[in-house]
Amino acid sequence: MSKNKKRINRFSHNGKDRYEKEAYKKFLHSKFKLDKTEEDPINLNQTDSSSFEENDVETPKVTKKSFFLKVKDWFKSNLVTGVIASLIAAAIIWIGSTYVGIKVYQVDQEHRVSTIERDLGEITDDVNKIDDLRSDFDIFKTEINKDIEFIKKILRL
Repeated sequence: MSKNKKRINRFSHNGKDRYEKEAYKKFLHSKFKLDKTEEDPINLNQTDSSSFEENDVETPKVTKKSFFLKVKDWFKSNLVTGVIASLIAAAIIWIGSTYVGIKVYQVDQEHRVSTIERDLGEITDDVNKIDDLRSDFDIFKTEINKDIEFIKKILRL
């Protein structure tokens, strides 16, 4: 270190005297006025110029957001609403599919019941036909028995 430079101790502190404090207060009160500048006076002799600078500012072409980005932004800003809406949609889809499944099962069972009823009707008709055949057979049997008795009587004589 050179001899002319003082070593600065960070623990040593020199306070301001009252004049320095007063100057610092004035600086703080006037700090908002530091950035202001005066406008240039308008030259009334020049009629074809204005004090306003006209710059052609190119505006960038604005494109619409895609539907996907709109949905993505909406879900980002409405995450809880999106989750609840998704749960409600899932519940509605589940209820709808369950309802359709039950209706399909019910139609299938109704078809089976009608098929069984039809088959029972056919079996009942077949049993009735068998009963008719049995009664016809019984009549035939009695007729044959009568004929055999008649033949036996003729043969005994």
